[in-house]
Amino acid sequence: MFTVTWFPAIQPGIQLSKPTFSVEREFGRYADLFAEYVGEYNHERPSQLLDGGGSWRVTKTQQVDFHVGVGLNSSTVDHYFGLGYSFSLEHIWGAIFGNSP
Repeated sequence: MFTVTWFPAIQPGIQLSKPTFSVEREFGRYADLFAEYVGEYNHERPSQLLDGGGSWRVTKTQQVDFHVGVGLNSSTVDHYFGLGYSFSLEHIWGAIFGNSP
């Protein structure tokens, strides 16, 4: 994926380009793992990192995930770790708008 973003409110003409290469693999119906390269290039120093992680879908509308990453150059964080929990409100929106899954 390649993304280009402009921030006109900050300073016109400055853009952020962000190439990303991602590989993902599902494991059964409830889990997946991924690995990705993310670069971020703007008018300042570029940052590059390797990111990986996975997720486990606890139910149809709930998910637990984790991320680990390492920076590839001096303008990126050295390393990081994250845990997350996500839930979907699609059953509530479906009840409100009449298109329940």
